[in-house]
Amino acid sequence: MKKTLLLLLISLLTTTFGFSQSLSLSDANGPIANNGTVIITGSVDSILISRIYCTNNSASTINVRVKKEYISVIPGTYNTYCWGNCYDSSLYISGITVPIGAGATDTSNFIGDYNGHGIPGSSTIKYTFYDDANPTDEVSVNVQYSGTVGLDVLLSDVDFSAAYPNPATNQVSFNYSLPVGISEASIIIRDILGNTVKKSLITDQEGKIVMNTKDLTNGMYFYSVVVNEKMISSRKLVISR
Repeated sequence: MKKTLLLLLISLLTTTFGFSQSLSLSDANGPIANNGTVIITGSVDSILISRIYCTNNSASTINVRVKKEYISVIPGTYNTYCWGNCYDSSLYISGITVPIGAGATDTSNFIGDYNGHGIPGSSTIKYTFYDDANPTDEVSVNVQYSGTVGLDVLLSDVDFSAAYPNPATNQVSFNYSLPVGISEASIIIRDILGNTVKKSLITDQEGKIVMNTKDLTNGMYFYSVVVNEKMISSRKLVISR
């Protein structure tokens, strides 16, 4: 019985240490959980950079290699990474390994670059660091590169038609098109005193809004597009029956 228990204990210890993780990751903000996500945000007109640190938690030197995997990447964007050497976007596995001593952390060799080429949105790339002699001994991080556009640029790309018909009787229509990145927009109609008498939320990226004007008295009004609480257009609307 004792022999059986001893064999079970040895088997358990072997399994535990056989699948132990020798490597761990961190960045300037602290430790990163295995398969965790790091978000890098910046302008679509600049290159977004990620810096990941790799620590060897074992008692001997490990030659570490890195591979990348696309989780979701926006077409038209471009990315590269460095690990010892810097690699073109088409190379998914590093050409060389970087030795990391026992208990040491490499803070300088990994750099991920992402160029959005002016395209807003997020791309996620998975980087896996692994022991070249034992590829199953690995640790990964998902880096989400999020390119944003300044509000002034977005507002300049809002397409908003003139009201029709104008003068209007019982209804008035507007055609619109909003750039990606606009999160909140509406069309409002105000009387000559500046009071809002009609409001319609814009919920789609583009389309047509029809507003009922039956309850408005004859006279002059102003219609506007409001984007992210900023009024970007104001024109005259006449109600006449």
